[in-house]
Amino acid sequence: MLITVSSLISLLRYETGDHVGVYAENSNEIVEEAGKLLGQPLDLLFSIHADNEDGTAIGSSLPPPFLGPCTLHTALACYTDLLSPPKKVIFSHVCLFRFLF
Repeated sequence: MLITVSSLISLLRYETGDHVGVYAENSNEIVEEAGKLLGQPLDLLFSIHADNEDGTAIGSSLPPPFLGPCTLHTALACYTDLLSPPKKVIFSHVCLFRFLF
């Protein structure tokens, strides 16, 4: 993938060593398949909250880019790497999610 950033069309100034983050989205086909595998509707609205060590809620949503609430479709499309091989820890989280819901 080649991405060209032109400073001519922006007021931003690029200097050597600066970084640009590029967030790719998963295709709708991949997102729909993941939703089917999870057995959840893609319009499911949820938010993620941080907890204290004792399990009590801190009471606010996580900082950007994980703004909430969002739909399952948005979470799978924008915040989830669905095309890379999963790490072992992911399997335990998915199993727990399926057990709870």
